[in-house]
Amino acid sequence: MTTFKRPPVTLLPASAEQPIRTIPELIDYNATHNPDVLFCVQAVKDAAPIQITFGQLRDAILRRCARLRVELQLRSGPKKSAPVALIMDSDLELLVYLFALMGMGVPVALISARLSPIAVAHLLHSIGARSVLASPRLVSLAKAAFSEELSPDALELHISQPFESNLPPSTEPFENPLSSSEHYVSESDRNVLILHSSGTTGLPKPIYQPHRYLLGFSQCYMHTEDEVVEAINMSTLPLYHGFGLVPPCLALGIGKPFYIPPANTVPTGSSTAMAIKLSGAQSLMTVPHILEEICALPPEEGMDALRSLQFVASAGGPLNHATGEKLAASGVDLLAHFGTTEIGPIAPLFKPGPDYDWRFFRLREDMDLRLEADNGYYTLTARPFGWDTDFVLQDRLVTSERHPGQHFRAVGRNDDLIVLSTGEKVLPAILETLLCESPLVKAACVFGEARFELGVIVEPATLGTDAEQLKNDIWPIILEASQKMDSHAQMASKTSIIIADCALPRSDKGSVVRREAWRAFADNIEHTYRQLEESNVEHSGMSIHTKTFEHDLKDLLRAELGWTKTLGHGDDFFELGMNSLQAMKICRKLRSADLDGQRMPPGAISNDFLYKNSNLNALVQALKSHGAESTRTTSEEDLIVQLSQQYTLQPKQQMYTVLLTGGTGSLGSHVIETLARNPAVARIVCLNRRQEAGSENFDYLPQPKERQIQALQSKGIQGISDILDKLEVIDIDVRQANFGLLPAQYAQLSSRVTHILHAAWPMDFQRNLASFNSQFELLRSLLQLALDIHISRPFVRPRILFVSSIAVVGQYHAVNNTRIVPEVSMPDASTVNPFGYGKAKFVCEKMLEAAAATHSEAMEVAIVRVGQMSGSRGSGYWNSKEHFPSLVRLSQKLGALPSIRGTLSWLPVDTAAETLIEIMLSVSPLELIYHLENPIRQPWHDVLVILSEELDLDGNAFTSLDKWLISIKAMTDDAASTDLLIEFFEKDFQHMSGGGVVLDTRVSRAVSPTLQQVDIVEDELVATYIKQWKRRGVLV
Repeated sequence: MTTFKRPPVTLLPASAEQPIRTIPELIDYNATHNPDVLFCVQAVKDAAPIQITFGQLRDAILRRCARLRVELQLRSGPKKSAPVALIMDSDLELLVYLFALMGMGVPVALISARLSPIAVAHLLHSIGARSVLASPRLVSLAKAAFSEELSPDALELHISQPFESNLPPSTEPFENPLSSSEHYVSESDRNVLILHSSGTTGLPKPIYQPHRYLLGFSQCYMHTEDEVVEAINMSTLPLYHGFGLVPPCLALGIGKPFYIPPANTVPTGSSTAMAIKLSGAQSLMTVPHILEEICALPPEEGMDALRSLQFVASAGGPLNHATGEKLAASGVDLLAHFGTTEIGPIAPLFKPGPDYDWRFFRLREDMDLRLEADNGYYTLTARPFGWDTDFVLQDRLVTSERHPGQHFRAVGRNDDLIVLSTGEKVLPAILETLLCESPLVKAACVFGEARFELGVIVEPATLGTDAEQLKNDIWPIILEASQKMDSHAQMASKTSIIIADCALPRSDKGSVVRREAWRAFADNIEHTYRQLEESNVEHSGMSIHTKTFEHDLKDLLRAELGWTKTLGHGDDFFELGMNSLQAMKICRKLRSADLDGQRMPPGAISNDFLYKNSNLNALVQALKSHGAESTRTTSEEDLIVQLSQQYTLQPKQQMYTVLLTGGTGSLGSHVIETLARNPAVARIVCLNRRQEAGSENFDYLPQPKERQIQALQSKGIQGISDILDKLEVIDIDVRQANFGLLPAQYAQLSSRVTHILHAAWPMDFQRNLASFNSQFELLRSLLQLALDIHISRPFVRPRILFVSSIAVVGQYHAVNNTRIVPEVSMPDASTVNPFGYGKAKFVCEKMLEAAAATHSEAMEVAIVRVGQMSGSRGSGYWNSKEHFPSLVRLSQKLGALPSIRGTLSWLPVDTAAETLIEIMLSVSPLELIYHLENPIRQPWHDVLVILSEELDLDGNAFTSLDKWLISIKAMTDDAASTDLLIEFFEKDFQHMSGGGVVLDTRVSRAVSPTLQQVDIVEDELVATYIKQWKRRGVLV
């Protein structure tokens, strides 16, 4: 092994006699004196790791310098360029860009990839950045930040190149140095490196540092005789954080090479233990939660890997006491490390001896660090390099009894910063301030120190307030705060809210004393985290099915992570932006889910399950084997076929944009599902009535798309993640012209829509005709839209399809002496059932017939009269508010079913949706009238027998419909609900439902393969309807 010649670095103020004043000069020194010594090992996903020497490092940096000067049009010198911000993945690529910019004298800002867009925008604005370099994976974060109001004008975004592109193709080194003559200005020049931390408002604040700041990192080590300094140091730390810069600087300063995990991966306990073994590392620098995960591994996998190391340094947050004791008792040389973004590392790394206490870090002796004691606590003050003022550490310190005045540990902070077990820091001001602005809340106190996620204690404005109701009321506020906080600072569920039953502890000034509040509510906090963990064993209500694995998992990822991005089968979750907190949430959901109706086996979902199976294909395979790692491999021949199909140009296909009303109803929801599966449909635009405050018992007003998703989920729709790729939802006001949309919004509709499917209609048989005026206004607006589409695009003749009802022809048999109704227009209202619902449908039919007659050149019009739809074949969902589910509910309560004569023609709602779409997208010109009901009728008696069995009624528990109605009327406790149905059951139910009205479907069947192949509703499906109603509480 080549011997490392240690550079002559001193932390004294720079002078002309000192050869090394900056990191670029240190890189030059090592490239000259240690060119063949190992700098680092960069792990690469699914490939062999790459070793980089000091000579290769400088050559790579110089290559990057040449490209940056052209790409960014940079001039050398710190006073001639605005800062360049790096939003990059944590790998060698980031270091190459960082050191290149420093060598050119360009101020460089390291921005955490874990920040929210608004936080990134705030930083870019604060530092006056003009250029941003982003890794391909993080371009979306940068663009989102650019769209924020705080973002500076005229920002330039450049996509970084992988570090391999900078590696020299030959052994010919560059002769010129990295450190330009102008890169160093003075000792007090802090416009060199810009880091950031959390500010008092909850948004990050920039922290400017000079060259000597990183030189301090390079000397943060105490050598002992029985260790090998040149042994590899394993690091799990992100290089865009201060702690993460310690390993590369130590490599430059003392020749200790380090190992970098693959880019776009989040280290776990399992992956870290494996990397230690594969890399031959002799030391580890990590954060507490990694050590906690390693402790949970089998000893031969986890503890044995740590026991062989010279030291295991933990920093970034407090290490759980039980974990630390377990590691120390197992013979692991555990070392506490400590530092701040302002000062840098204030504790040296070293191989701990037998008298060392893992809870305490040792203070460095080569820095200006001063301690002041006060009642057993110490306050540390330092003069950071290049600063002209002191910095007072906000952490409260206590000293070790073994090494008083030398070894210390932090026991809390003087400010409000909360440090999670991941090492991430959170300022709770945003959440607490927004909560306290609510009249329902008197005070709020966030907790989560040394935990994996946050919670909040809320003191109600009025003590004794209903806790669950208050949680529901304030949850929207918490969601709003989450949008303004970093991803690791967000609360997972209402379980994390504690409603106080007494006043929170306060200081003399009246402010909440945080740590006293934590102590007062310690039992509640412990109970809260136990509840969160017990989600592993308590059923979440989520089901995953083998046949719909992909859809179910996509829905889960989108619902839990708020992803709107397209998720491909092989896309890595972590490359798409998943963080450790989100991975934990998904694992919790999977542990508590049903798999094909059975609980997930214990231990099937480990903490690092998503890291081992980090794309959709791997996750599906692993779940199919109940958590076992996927062993399926693709043959070379299969891969050739797969790739050739994937990248072959497809023939051009006409694409449709379908506008839908009634998308939140049962039929509309299944229409959306059907449209989403159709490759000819590019976009589904749902026009939903604007939600009014307080309607439908909403505690808050969901966003339009959120409300649509809730509707789809409630109907048991599968594949919502795929649907979202095509779905657009617009809230409208039917009482206003152009749906109450802005002119630009309306123009967009008329420029895109090709088909209109009007399915929106209130299910209420008690309304009179005049009360349907808003429906007539809506239909008129839709017809006008169809005209406007043709006017703006004369080559487009949009189709408008209206969902009408069998109620329009309910009296056809009385007028024409035949029960079979042809698919033709009705000349007058004599065929309409005598209630407002059917009459209003008839009015709409006449409006559409008039449009077809007068504007045939501009649009195609079709009316589809729909008979009795039943529940879905897929999910069994049947709207419990419809008349037949109500009949079943009342029958169960009565203990008897009515005896219904004749035959029924139930058509499952998903079959109806498929037929509607086949009619609407038919290649044939549209007919004016279509009928939609099941052409295969079945005896009522057979269905009633199945219902009786499923309801556990006496096999003879049938009564005539008349007697059944008399008994129902006598159930006075249920009169409010039965009054709405009784008239329909008395006057129209028997002849409408028993075969007195039969819709001829020959025209519909001619264009619908689905309707041609439809069969009766099987016994199993009828039983499924009953089970669904029982599960939803409709039946007991």
